[in-house]
Amino acid sequence: MRLIAEMAPYVSIRPARPADGEEIAALHVRSYHETYQDLLPQAHLDAMTLKRRLAAWRQILAERRPPAHVFVAAARGGGLLGFVSGGALRETDDAQGYLPAEIYALYLLAAHQKMGIGRALFTASANYLTMHGHDSLGIRALAHNPATGFYAHLGGRKGETAPSSWLGKGLKEVVYRWRLPLGPF
Repeated sequence: MRLIAEMAPYVSIRPARPADGEEIAALHVRSYHETYQDLLPQAHLDAMTLKRRLAAWRQILAERRPPAHVFVAAARGGGLLGFVSGGALRETDDAQGYLPAEIYALYLLAAHQKMGIGRALFTASANYLTMHGHDSLGIRALAHNPATGFYAHLGGRKGETAPSSWLGKGLKEVVYRWRLPLGPF
């Protein structure tokens, strides 16, 4: 948790609250567009709207049960900079014999990247999953997403590249995996 202590003067990592729903939705839309502007077809970007995300985030925050979780990076003085959500694996994939979990989403506004905040969000999620009995986790990413370098830097083991099950033709995903608990970075 050294990284969180280093960020303490301006950022805290905390569990999301239902009242954060609107701000998480807005952050999700903005960071999604920042991240995928040159990676996804325009139709996917156009479908990522505040109205849709707000409804989804209100439901997620209201229904969350462990090991499902959402943590936010909150700036001192107000405002969210990023978030991570995760929980049990959504698709069956237990070929390696682990009790699998996954990070569903990890988004951080571009202006706040490369400051240790993404790592702190990832670590909070991994620690939470460890506390709930999971011994591994994975995260899916577009194969050509620059964030794959971040996941590799965090020690993720790169899996096979395969066609995306939700993004349609021509787009490929890769899964990065970690054993839990995390060791030192």
